[in-house]
Amino acid sequence: MKEKIRKSSLKADKFVRNAVRVSKAKQVKDGLAVQGLSGRIYTVNRNTLAVYEKVQGKIDRYICFVDLGTDIGTEWGRKDGLAKRLLMLAQDLKVADEVHTLGLSQNHQDLMVGAEI
Repeated sequence: MKEKIRKSSLKADKFVRNAVRVSKAKQVKDGLAVQGLSGRIYTVNRNTLAVYEKVQGKIDRYICFVDLGTDIGTEWGRKDGLAKRLLMLAQDLKVADEVHTLGLSQNHQDLMVGAEI
């Protein structure tokens, strides 16, 4: 069992490293910051996975994510959730039709609901 957990954690570490590289995320105080295709800057807390939009250099707006497919109660699950958020936020314009909380879609600019990833 411990070997399975260790392997899952190693895979999750690799996924996070790849997501950081692909999304061009930068280390910040409590996590990572990523700029979306829209030009918006988001931060993801490494421990809580909370996502915020930064406006004029300050954390401004909380963005709620409902991630039904990830067990964030485990270390590997939190890493998986972090990587998925970074990749999605980096491509914010491409996923805005499905992730309405970002408020970027032309069809849903004023709709603010939880995003399912």
